[in-house]
Amino acid sequence: MSAQPPVASSGGTDGPDATDGPDAGVGGAAAGTSATPDHPAALHPEARATTFVRSAQRWLLAYPPSWRTRHGAELVDVLADLAEPSATRVDTRTAAGLVVGGLRTRWRTGPPPAARLAFWVFDTPPSARYGDWLRDTVAARRFRVMRWLRGCTPALLLLAVPGVRDDPRSVVALVAPGVALYGVLVLLTNGERTRRWMTQRFVASRGPEPGTRLPVVVLPRRRVAAVPSTVAALVVVGVGAVAWSVAGWLVPSVVTWVSCPTDGLPVVACAESVTMPRTSPTGWLVTLAASCVVGGLLALGAWRRLRRVLPSLPEQPWREVVPLVRTAPVGVAVVVAAIVASAVWEVVEIGVLTFSAVTAPVCVTTLPVLLVLLRAAHRTAHRPDMAAVDLWAVALRGRPPRIDEPQPGLV
Repeated sequence: MSAQPPVASSGGTDGPDATDGPDAGVGGAAAGTSATPDHPAALHPEARATTFVRSAQRWLLAYPPSWRTRHGAELVDVLADLAEPSATRVDTRTAAGLVVGGLRTRWRTGPPPAARLAFWVFDTPPSARYGDWLRDTVAARRFRVMRWLRGCTPALLLLAVPGVRDDPRSVVALVAPGVALYGVLVLLTNGERTRRWMTQRFVASRGPEPGTRLPVVVLPRRRVAAVPSTVAALVVVGVGAVAWSVAGWLVPSVVTWVSCPTDGLPVVACAESVTMPRTSPTGWLVTLAASCVVGGLLALGAWRRLRRVLPSLPEQPWREVVPLVRTAPVGVAVVVAAIVASAVWEVVEIGVLTFSAVTAPVCVTTLPVLLVLLRAAHRTAHRPDMAAVDLWAVALRGRPPRIDEPQPGLV
């Protein structure tokens, strides 16, 4: 939108915003109004042009991002040329036309409904002709939210089971863990890193195809640093080992399998679960002691493999080591709170040894291994290309990790 040339008023003042001549009501402001500094007509032509461009760009958000990149500036110039010289925003009729045109463009340039549903449900990318739609969808911020809602769908479907909605305890026990788990995953995941991974998976990995307008480049492989990720895992596992071990010690009842009453009928094999009061926690202490022994043996084996392989790790030229995301402490705190709440729930509400019977031994077994990995991470912290995946690969397989290859990406 170009500035209009100054018009000489009958009062001798040269300027479109003149207010001291006989025609000030026409040249400066609308009839019957005064050209105050807050009135649009009192703005400088360049300021009016900038305000109009911002208004047009806001209404162009109805169009797909790829379309705006190619044609947005041209359409804004056309709207500015067709608008009144004193216009500071797009009029209502033009704005409605932009919204309708944008929605039609989104529908016309996108895949059919069946292909959209297959992509959202089964992660099946559409054909190459819809490359622009695929890139816009993956790069959008709502893409992570949609995938999170899809992950919560199985837990929410439990609400349709008869009897679940009538029992608040069932809702909390069945639905809340699934929703909370996916919420924690969102907190522990970097948004930009996730979009980059999704773009590489759905778009760039397919290569440049005719008609997609997708410039593919070579990018390094991103890996999480060893020390912060190991510390976060150690905090979660340590809290789980303590909380669930204490819960297993305090629960008053256990589940025992007994033979079914036969009433004199021939039965080959039958057993049923019965809740019985606990007489002594000795069995629980034996279970935890055995878990400690197994964890110590696993930690010893991991330490020997790390000491042998770590000095000869290969260089990783196509790797970028990144720290944990800023929301990682919040995610770890949520996980820790969920662990403590589950242990309290088991002791106070359920009163029967249930999931602590599995989670406590697993955490106790894993804790020594994580301590060894943390020590190895601190010893190799001087290496700029050392990632957590290297420590786990060496500790589990006893072999050096593979050299990361460059990943295709998009500009």
